[in-house]
Amino acid sequence: MKTQTSGGIDMRATRVLLCLKAFFFWPMMGISVSVGPAAAAEFWFEPIQDGTDIATVTLYGEIQQGDADRLASVLRESIQTRNYYIDVINLFSPGGDAVEGIKLGRVINDYYLITQAPNYAEQQFFCPGYPGSLDEPTGSAQDSNCVCASACAVAWLGGIERHGVAGFHRVYSVDPTIPATEARRMRMTIDAELDVYLSEVGVPDFVEDLIDHSGPQELGFPTGQQLSLLQNSVDHSNTVYAACQAFNMPLEDKSAMSGLNQKSSEYTLSSEEQRALNKFHFAYERESTCREQVRRRELFRAQEALAQ
Repeated sequence: MKTQTSGGIDMRATRVLLCLKAFFFWPMMGISVSVGPAAAAEFWFEPIQDGTDIATVTLYGEIQQGDADRLASVLRESIQTRNYYIDVINLFSPGGDAVEGIKLGRVINDYYLITQAPNYAEQQFFCPGYPGSLDEPTGSAQDSNCVCASACAVAWLGGIERHGVAGFHRVYSVDPTIPATEARRMRMTIDAELDVYLSEVGVPDFVEDLIDHSGPQELGFPTGQQLSLLQNSVDHSNTVYAACQAFNMPLEDKSAMSGLNQKSSEYTLSSEEQRALNKFHFAYERESTCREQVRRRELFRAQEALAQ
């Protein structure tokens, strides 16, 4: 088969690398998930029912070549013809095309979107925002797409805010006819492009470790502490911090507020403690309001520019 290239990337490699096999293991939680044949990705557009001009998009199914262009088209159409800005993209996919996952992440980042992967609680996956049955808790046996893994996890990293949990593993060949030396060359090509992408979207070093150290039949999931570090992209955090300097709470005040919140759930606070907690809550609300205003401002700027 003739090898096609695009931007220095071996396009044959994208069809055989970073694909999720029929079974993977979640080592952090100690649970296994069975994944059947995945359907091609579909996109849903849904306005948020709050009287605003904000909507969400859901990607559901296997990631394939062309999905990034399809997403960009959906986003442009939303702004140009529906007069809706997109706030959040829900990502529910077991994975798929490696480079397409990177391309999706770049589109997501360019449009300043929040990414929402499935949530996980009490050994159940939850896919918030999916129309119909996935509004309810969904176990692996019920829907193989209620997960964000492999190429989907790579796309998830493109969010300026990242919610839910996503699982990573290293790139590998699923074609037994490819010689080991060629498979290694293709893996190294994809790895190089992935390194560039991870730098672009601004993620901590441990993400690369999760990818590199999780084998083909495993998924590396961030710990709770790592998820908190991943929640905001570096550039978004810097933009918000600079714009909201007058409202940023000192870290010691946030720590004190957390302690008083915990104490109030167990005991009755003294009047002095309650006044301090009220003061902290007021300051926190001011900071949160500023951060949300800045995020919406940057979202509008990015999407209006890209819709031209």
